[in-house]
Parts: sequence; structure tokens; C-alpha cells
Amino acid sequence: MVGSPFDTDQTLAATLAFVKNAFSEGWLRTGFVTISKFIPVPGSIYYYYPEKFGIEKFTSEKFQNAWFFSGPAVTATRNLSVSKVSEWHSRFIR
Repeated sequence: MVGSPFDTDQTLAATLAFVKNAFSEGWLRTGFVTISKFIPVPGSIYYYYPEKFGIEKFTSEKFQNAWFFSGPAVTATRNLSVSKVSEWHSRFIR
């Protein structure tokens, strides 16, 4: 998952390096990994108290239009803009 409230460019770069190494070492294989974007779902603490986690206010309309695996990112955090989350998601997918 990319774009969680505590992700930064540095943590995502480290995670991507780990994933690449895991593939090259044979620990992971294509088809066994799914990369999704963080979306605060109704019922979660992130949805009801986004300000506590540095998450941009998330509306139910945004949730209805959100796709975890495809489509654009819809949530910004204190560390990552929506466009940065989309950029990182694309890097992981490649």
C-alpha cells in the first residue's frame, strides 16, 4: 500500500528497494503482489479523525469514486500530495 499517513518519499523509496530486491532474489513472484493506494474507509479511525493523522479531509463522495488498485489516488497526507501518491503507485506497478 502506498500513501499511508506515515509514508514519506524516503520510506516509500526504501520499501520499493526492498520489493525490487525480493523479486530479484526470488522471494516474490509476479502475480503474488498487489499494490494499492491508501484510502481511509468508512468505519476506520482514519476516516473519522483524518486530522489526527495528517490526512486531508476525506468525503464520502471521494470514497465512492475511489479505486484501491486502479484509478487516481484520492488522499493527500502531511507528507505526500495526491499527485505524489499517484507517482509512487506508478513506480511500484512498474
